[in-house]
Amino acid sequence: MTNKKNIKKVLILGGAGFIGLNLSKHILKNTNYTVTIADNFSRGKKDSDVSNLITNENINLIEADLTKSETFSLLEKDYDQCYMLASVVGVDNALSQPSEVIRINTSIILNTLEWLKDTKLKKVIFSSTSENYAGTVDKFDYKVPTDENVPLTISDISHPRYTYAVTKMLGESGFLNYSNKYDFDCTILRYHNVYGPRMGFNHVIPNLIKRFIDKETPFQMYGHNQTRSFCFISDAVEGTFQAMES
Repeated sequence: MTNKKNIKKVLILGGAGFIGLNLSKHILKNTNYTVTIADNFSRGKKDSDVSNLITNENINLIEADLTKSETFSLLEKDYDQCYMLASVVGVDNALSQPSEVIRINTSIILNTLEWLKDTKLKKVIFSSTSENYAGTVDKFDYKVPTDENVPLTISDISHPRYTYAVTKMLGESGFLNYSNKYDFDCTILRYHNVYGPRMGFNHVIPNLIKRFIDKETPFQMYGHNQTRSFCFISDAVEGTFQAMES
Protein backbone atom coordinates (compact mmCIF):
# COMPACT_ATOMS: atom_id res chain seq x y z
CA MET A 1 0.00 0.00 0.00
CA THR A 2 1.39 3.43 -1.01
CA ASN A 3 2.09 5.90 1.77
CA LYS A 4 0.31 9.14 0.79
CA LYS A 5 3.01 11.17 2.50
CA ASN A 6 5.55 9.87 -0.02
CA ILE A 7 3.47 10.59 -3.11
CA LYS A 8 4.88 13.25 -5.45
CA LYS A 9 2.45 15.65 -7.10
CA VAL A 10 3.50 16.28 -10.70
CA LEU A 11 2.21 18.97 -13.03
CA ILE A 12 2.75 18.69 -16.79
CA LEU A 13 1.96 21.83 -18.76
CA GLY A 14 1.29 20.71 -22.31
CA GLY A 15 0.84 17.16 -21.08
CA ALA A 16 -1.43 16.07 -23.93
CA GLY A 17 1.24 16.72 -26.55
CA PHE A 18 3.58 14.20 -28.14
CA ILE A 19 6.26 14.19 -25.44
CA GLY A 20 3.92 15.16 -22.59
CA LEU A 21 1.48 12.29 -22.98
CA ASN A 22 4.25 9.71 -23.27
CA LEU A 23 5.89 11.22 -20.20
CA SER A 24 2.59 10.96 -18.29
CA LYS A 25 2.32 7.26 -19.11
CA HIS A 26 5.90 6.71 -17.98
CA ILE A 27 5.43 8.51 -14.66
CA LEU A 28 2.16 6.75 -13.88
CA LYS A 29 3.86 3.35 -14.04
CA ASN A 30 5.08 4.30 -10.56
CA THR A 31 2.28 4.46 -7.98
CA ASN A 32 4.21 7.03 -5.93
CA TYR A 33 3.15 9.81 -8.31
CA THR A 34 -0.02 11.69 -9.14
CA VAL A 35 -0.07 13.61 -12.41
CA THR A 36 -2.03 16.72 -13.39
CA ILE A 37 -2.11 17.53 -17.10
CA ALA A 38 -2.93 21.11 -18.09
CA ASP A 39 -3.49 21.47 -21.82
CA ASN A 40 -5.85 23.03 -24.35
CA PHE A 41 -6.32 19.51 -25.79
CA SER A 42 -6.00 20.75 -29.35
CA ARG A 43 -5.88 17.12 -30.45
CA GLY A 44 -9.11 16.50 -28.56
CA LYS A 45 -9.97 14.62 -25.38
CA LYS A 46 -11.37 11.80 -27.54
CA ASP A 47 -7.82 10.94 -28.59
CA SER A 48 -7.50 7.26 -27.63
CA ASP A 49 -4.25 7.85 -25.74
CA VAL A 50 -5.88 10.59 -23.67
CA SER A 51 -9.02 8.50 -23.10
CA ASN A 52 -6.97 5.59 -21.80
CA LEU A 53 -5.17 7.86 -19.33
CA ILE A 54 -8.42 9.22 -17.92
CA THR A 55 -9.18 5.80 -16.41
CA ASN A 56 -6.12 6.06 -14.15
CA GLU A 57 -7.12 7.25 -10.67
CA ASN A 58 -3.77 9.04 -10.25
CA ILE A 59 -4.31 11.51 -13.08
CA ASN A 60 -6.18 14.80 -13.27
CA LEU A 61 -6.93 16.60 -16.54
CA ILE A 62 -7.39 20.38 -16.65
CA GLU A 63 -8.51 21.94 -19.93
CA ALA A 64 -6.82 25.32 -20.01
CA ASP A 65 -5.62 27.97 -22.45
CA LEU A 66 -2.22 28.68 -20.93
CA THR A 67 -1.81 31.87 -22.96
CA LYS A 68 -4.34 33.44 -20.55
CA SER A 69 -2.95 34.23 -17.11
CA GLU A 70 -6.30 33.74 -15.36
CA THR A 71 -6.37 30.04 -16.30
CA PHE A 72 -3.48 29.41 -13.90
CA SER A 73 -5.95 29.90 -11.05
CA LEU A 74 -7.20 26.41 -11.94
CA LEU A 75 -3.88 24.96 -10.78
CA GLU A 76 -2.85 24.11 -7.24
CA LYS A 77 0.12 25.72 -5.47
CA ASP A 78 1.76 22.69 -3.88
CA TYR A 79 3.02 20.53 -6.76
CA ASP A 80 6.40 18.93 -6.14
CA GLN A 81 7.47 18.97 -9.78
CA CYS A 82 6.51 20.84 -12.94
CA TYR A 83 7.37 19.87 -16.51
CA MET A 84 6.88 22.94 -18.74
CA LEU A 85 6.38 21.38 -22.18
CA ALA A 86 3.64 23.63 -23.59
CA SER A 87 4.48 25.47 -26.80
CA VAL A 88 3.80 25.72 -30.51
CA VAL A 89 6.47 23.68 -32.29
CA GLY A 90 7.46 22.79 -35.83
CA VAL A 91 9.14 24.49 -38.76
CA ASP A 92 5.85 24.57 -40.69
CA ASN A 93 4.17 26.58 -37.93
CA ALA A 94 7.11 28.98 -37.67
CA LEU A 95 7.07 29.63 -41.42
CA SER A 96 3.29 29.87 -41.83
CA GLN A 97 2.32 31.74 -38.66
CA PRO A 98 5.44 33.23 -37.03
CA SER A 99 3.49 35.90 -35.14
CA GLU A 100 1.39 33.20 -33.47
CA VAL A 101 4.49 31.23 -32.50
CA ILE A 102 5.83 34.35 -30.79
CA ARG A 103 2.51 35.26 -29.15
CA ILE A 104 1.60 31.81 -27.88
CA ASN A 105 5.02 30.68 -26.69
CA THR A 106 5.90 34.00 -25.05
CA SER A 107 2.52 34.23 -23.30
CA ILE A 108 2.78 30.71 -21.89
CA ILE A 109 6.35 31.28 -20.68
CA LEU A 110 5.59 34.58 -18.93
CA ASN A 111 2.33 33.32 -17.41
CA THR A 112 4.06 30.23 -16.05
CA LEU A 113 6.93 32.23 -14.57
CA GLU A 114 4.59 34.67 -12.83
CA TRP A 115 2.51 31.79 -11.48
CA LEU A 116 5.63 30.04 -10.14
CA LYS A 117 6.43 33.04 -7.93
CA ASP A 118 3.53 32.15 -5.61
CA THR A 119 3.85 28.37 -5.51
CA LYS A 120 5.73 25.87 -3.37
CA LEU A 121 7.23 24.08 -6.33
CA LYS A 122 10.63 22.51 -5.74
CA LYS A 123 11.75 21.55 -9.26
CA VAL A 124 10.92 22.65 -12.80
CA ILE A 125 11.94 21.28 -16.19
CA PHE A 126 11.78 23.68 -19.14
CA SER A 127 11.72 22.08 -22.58
CA SER A 128 13.94 23.93 -25.02
CA THR A 129 15.49 23.09 -28.37
CA SER A 130 18.76 22.31 -30.10
CA GLU A 131 17.87 25.09 -32.54
CA ASN A 132 19.13 27.58 -29.97
CA TYR A 133 22.71 26.79 -30.87
CA ALA A 134 22.36 25.22 -34.30
CA GLY A 135 23.21 28.59 -35.87
CA THR A 136 26.48 28.64 -33.96
CA VAL A 137 27.64 25.57 -35.87
CA ASP A 138 26.62 27.05 -39.22
CA LYS A 139 28.13 30.49 -38.68
CA PHE A 140 31.20 29.79 -36.57
CA ASP A 141 32.13 26.27 -37.60
CA TYR A 142 31.91 24.67 -34.15
CA LYS A 143 32.51 20.95 -34.25
CA VAL A 144 29.74 18.33 -34.27
CA PRO A 145 28.67 16.95 -31.83
CA THR A 146 28.48 20.39 -30.24
CA ASP A 147 28.95 21.29 -26.58
CA GLU A 148 25.82 22.90 -25.09
CA ASN A 149 27.96 25.67 -23.58
CA VAL A 150 28.69 27.29 -26.95
CA PRO A 151 27.15 30.75 -27.61
CA LEU A 152 23.54 30.81 -28.78
CA THR A 153 23.12 32.21 -32.27
CA ILE A 154 20.29 33.52 -34.41
CA SER A 155 21.69 34.03 -37.90
CA ASP A 156 18.77 36.11 -39.26
CA ILE A 157 16.53 37.70 -36.62
CA SER A 158 13.95 38.73 -39.25
CA HIS A 159 13.43 35.22 -40.65
CA PRO A 160 10.22 33.47 -39.52
CA ARG A 161 12.19 30.22 -39.21
CA TYR A 162 13.84 31.46 -36.02
CA THR A 163 10.75 32.62 -34.11
CA TYR A 164 10.58 29.27 -32.31
CA ALA A 165 14.23 29.39 -31.22
CA VAL A 166 13.88 33.02 -30.08
CA THR A 167 11.00 32.09 -27.75
CA LYS A 168 12.93 29.14 -26.38
CA MET A 169 15.93 31.38 -25.64
CA LEU A 170 13.57 33.69 -23.77
CA GLY A 171 12.29 30.68 -21.82
CA GLU A 172 15.76 29.46 -20.90
CA SER A 173 16.76 32.87 -19.58
CA GLY A 174 13.45 33.38 -17.83
CA PHE A 175 13.30 30.05 -16.04
CA LEU A 176 16.94 30.12 -14.94
CA ASN A 177 16.73 33.66 -13.59
CA TYR A 178 13.34 33.19 -11.92
CA SER A 179 14.60 29.98 -10.30
CA ASN A 180 17.48 31.90 -8.72
CA LYS A 181 15.24 34.66 -7.43
CA TYR A 182 12.27 32.56 -6.29
CA ASP A 183 14.16 29.55 -4.94
CA PHE A 184 13.22 26.56 -7.06
CA ASP A 185 15.49 24.19 -8.94
CA CYS A 186 15.39 24.38 -12.74
CA THR A 187 16.81 22.19 -15.48
CA ILE A 188 16.76 23.08 -19.18
CA LEU A 189 16.41 20.28 -21.73
CA ARG A 190 17.26 20.97 -25.37
CA TYR A 191 15.51 18.23 -27.33
CA HIS A 192 17.01 17.02 -30.60
CA ASN A 193 14.43 15.80 -33.13
CA VAL A 194 12.35 13.51 -30.92
CA TYR A 195 10.32 11.06 -33.01
CA GLY A 196 7.98 8.11 -32.55
CA PRO A 197 4.32 7.01 -32.61
CA ARG A 198 1.61 9.72 -32.38
CA MET A 199 3.79 12.58 -33.60
CA GLY A 200 2.10 12.91 -37.00
CA PHE A 201 3.71 12.72 -40.44
CA ASN A 202 4.94 16.31 -40.87
CA HIS A 203 8.33 15.44 -39.39
CA VAL A 204 11.55 14.06 -40.83
CA ILE A 205 11.49 10.39 -39.79
CA PRO A 206 7.79 9.58 -40.38
CA ASN A 207 7.84 11.58 -43.61
CA LEU A 208 10.87 9.59 -44.79
CA ILE A 209 9.11 6.30 -43.98
CA LYS A 210 5.92 7.41 -45.71
CA ARG A 211 7.84 8.24 -48.88
CA PHE A 212 9.38 4.76 -48.80
CA ILE A 213 5.94 3.19 -48.41
CA ASP A 214 4.57 5.35 -51.23
CA LYS A 215 7.46 4.14 -53.46
CA GLU A 216 8.59 7.65 -54.34
CA THR A 217 10.54 7.51 -57.62
CA PRO A 218 13.12 8.85 -57.91
CA PHE A 219 13.61 8.90 -54.14
CA GLN A 220 14.66 12.39 -53.06
CA MET A 221 17.51 12.82 -50.56
CA TYR A 222 17.27 16.09 -48.61
CA GLY A 223 19.99 17.66 -46.47
CA HIS A 224 22.70 15.27 -47.65
CA ASN A 225 25.35 17.72 -46.45
CA GLN A 226 23.79 18.28 -43.01
CA THR A 227 24.14 16.55 -39.65
CA ARG A 228 21.14 15.67 -37.46
CA SER A 229 20.66 13.94 -34.14
CA PHE A 230 17.44 11.94 -33.63
CA CYS A 231 16.03 10.65 -30.36
CA PHE A 232 13.27 8.04 -30.05
CA ILE A 233 10.40 9.05 -27.80
CA SER A 234 10.98 6.40 -25.11
CA ASP A 235 14.60 7.52 -24.74
CA ALA A 236 13.54 11.19 -24.60
CA VAL A 237 10.96 10.41 -21.92
CA GLU A 238 13.40 8.42 -19.79
CA GLY A 239 15.98 11.19 -20.08
CA THR A 240 13.40 13.83 -19.18
CA PHE A 241 12.25 11.86 -16.14
CA GLN A 242 15.81 11.28 -14.93
CA ALA A 243 16.63 14.98 -15.40
CA MET A 244 13.75 15.81 -13.07
CA GLU A 245 14.70 13.22 -10.49
CA SER A 246 18.43 14.00 -10.41
